Amino acid sequence: FLEYDFEIGVYKATIIHNALFQLREYVERLQYSVEIYSDEWISFIKKYKKYLHQENTNVTIKNMDLLVPLAVADKEQNVANLSVAIVKALNGDSNMLLNLKLKPPSPFVREAEGIQKETVTVEEIESWIEKQ
Repeated sequence: FLEYDFEIGVYKATIIHNALFQLREYVERLQYSVEIYSDEWISFIKKYKKYLHQENTNVTIKNMDLLVPLAVADKEQNVANLSVAIVKALNGDSNMLLNLKLKPPSPFVREAEGIQKETVTVEEIESWIEKQ
């Protein structure tokens, strides 16, 4: 998914190319989260499963108990949305991919900004390769 730029004589990554790299990154993050937080998942399920089929019951859940399930859900949503956008782009409609807003890698704003700053883009990798 590269396009040749005749003016400068090099191949350039397309939006689909970049999205595929991003999808791989998000899948790896999801896999890592599921593996590393399996004990927290089990604990959460054991703690709250008694409320599962109770109708009209208010359940108080500590914010910290929701942190892992919601973080993993955000990662799952990113993988799903990015996958759908890539398929649509492959079928000729890039609108969703161009306008896609993914969940940040952390619910904490400062941490998410720090992670984004540390994340290398495809363009940065390609630039580094060209200099080698």
